[in-house]
Amino acid sequence: MPCCGEARENTLDCPSGCQYRIEARKREKPRELHAYKIPHKEITLTEELVKENSYLLLAIWRALIGVASEHKTRDGDVLAILAFLQRLEIDQNNGRPRGRAFLNYLRQEFGVDFHSAAS
Repeated sequence: MPCCGEARENTLDCPSGCQYRIEARKREKPRELHAYKIPHKEITLTEELVKENSYLLLAIWRALIGVASEHKTRDGDVLAILAFLQRLEIDQNNGRPRGRAFLNYLRQEFGVDFHSAAS
């Protein structure tokens, strides 16, 4: 059996609560981020935008954490599903700055009444 240190999160699925994984994460060096690898530079992200939409961000965070705690979910799985949602939004978007075509599509497709779901 391979060493946990060598195989951790490469060939071995480590549980979130694994003390070795938690300790190793504390010692990891941040990966170098290259500007050319950052997607969607055309979208302006500001602190104000994040603050105004913090309810949406928190809802997504909570949903991701909740699902990930019940299922074997990996970062790559999350990224793939977010990419799928993005492509779906691109397909359904009507191009208007204040449009809600994507949200309306989701409501129709999944039968969710946003007004009652929000309360």
